[in-house]
Amino acid sequence: MRELEVLDGGHLKLSRKERKEFFEEELGEQVRSEVKRLLEEALEAERTDWLGVGRYVRDEAERRDYRNGYYHRDLGTRLGLLRRLRVPRTRRGCRSQLLPRYERRQESVHALVCEAFLRGVSTRQGGEVLEPVLGESYSPQTVSRSARAWPQLARADPALRGLPPPGVLRRAALTRDLSAA
Repeated sequence: MRELEVLDGGHLKLSRKERKEFFEEELGEQVRSEVKRLLEEALEAERTDWLGVGRYVRDEAERRDYRNGYYHRDLGTRLGLLRRLRVPRTRRGCRSQLLPRYERRQESVHALVCEAFLRGVSTRQGGEVLEPVLGESYSPQTVSRSARAWPQLARADPALRGLPPPGVLRRAALTRDLSAA
């Protein structure tokens, strides 16, 4: 972050544009940190429900498993990247309903990447184009994999049902170009 000039009385010297950028950045960061905190609390509550007993309770009759600390994972959301999300774990393994195994991005992010591909952004440019919006750059392979998941996304999201599958528009345009030559 850059140095801010402080005037007498503790006021910041910022132009209108600088104030807007500063507060948008701060607001975005606050929203991401709050979403991260709420998600971590929900994951912790889910683990407690799975175990059947609260923390420090020695009731062996009700217990299904034992707590086994946390691991950290980055999660891509439409708000940006949630870094080092604390995901609770158990000794025998508890499958979370909120955060499926190996998931690094929300389905809405996959849909956004796929929609960018449908609108003509190539797989090579997709990661760079979406980086300012999503907070991280995606590889061409990731964009391609998201585009391949189109049928599942279209069934799940009613807004996507009317759009054609990835590649159809390009193939039709190529066929027209080749037949015209």
